[in-house]
Amino acid sequence: MSQQMVVIVWTLTYLVGSIPVAYLASKVRGSNVLEVGTGNPGAANTFRKIGRGTGVAVFLWDFQKAVVPVILMEKLGAPGMYAFVAGLAAMLGHCYPILFRFRGGMGLATAFGVAVGMFPLLALAHGALMLAILVKVRDVLITSIIGYVSFCVFGLWLYGHSWELVLLVCTLPVLVALKNYFTEESIAPKVQ
Repeated sequence: MSQQMVVIVWTLTYLVGSIPVAYLASKVRGSNVLEVGTGNPGAANTFRKIGRGTGVAVFLWDFQKAVVPVILMEKLGAPGMYAFVAGLAAMLGHCYPILFRFRGGMGLATAFGVAVGMFPLLALAHGALMLAILVKVRDVLITSIIGYVSFCVFGLWLYGHSWELVLLVCTLPVLVALKNYFTEESIAPKVQ
């Protein structure tokens, strides 16, 4: 795969990631996800405030816009780091969408898509664990914090033999945590 093709894939992935699906889906439902709950245009706020079915649809879109380019890059024989950067391009598009004046979601579903594409067994097992915790505690913020730390710990345990893999595993939760920390519209619900 040529360097030029890699850059084209990364750019297209960023642009697809920039499509504000949560906002569009909420408008179809006669609402505006930016004006309810946390004001965050992502799957969690859509699920809580617009509707469960709409929230699941937004989650699936946000997830697939990262997992598809990662897997595609791997199938085309690109090095693992190139595939990872394709997933990061989708995350950047989701979190800082040029098509939506750089106001995007928190990147949880998109980061999960990158993780599934890069580390399927770790990500799916960890995703199932996080879903069980979310059902129990019913708090996305607490579940996310547990997820950030535990994903890195599991990654160190499984991939400790390769600093590159450990770096890739730990980059995802760190990026999502930083996006949440430095954003007014965090995944924590606003106090009314």
